Amino acid sequence: MEKVDIYSMTVTGEAEEGPGGYGTILRWKDREGKFHQKTMAQGQTYTDQLSLSLEGLIAGLIELGGSCQVDLYTDQVFIYDAIRLSGRNAGSKRDFKEKNQAMSNMQRSGWN
Repeated sequence: MEKVDIYSMTVTGEAEEGPGGYGTILRWKDREGKFHQKTMAQGQTYTDQLSLSLEGLIAGLIELGGSCQVDLYTDQVFIYDAIRLSGRNAGSKRDFKEKNQAMSNMQRSGWN
């Protein structure tokens, strides 16, 4: 597998916690150009959206078994943002320092 598409989706009941599950699909093309697909799913009687999202993603990544390019498709914005923003480490460190400085100024002025 040189390039794999991972599609991961979570489902919970009406609340963010309770019964739910995830579904993960891996799709790739072999060296002869033939497409393959593997599906995985798991349900739980009590869980939360965050746990399910991470479990589905991790299950797909574990299934890869080696190094390859991955395109990830997910229904969870926080996973998308975490991956997208991870490439901005220098900016994130600067932003953290600026926010930390702003917090220190607020504490000195009695806004704590």
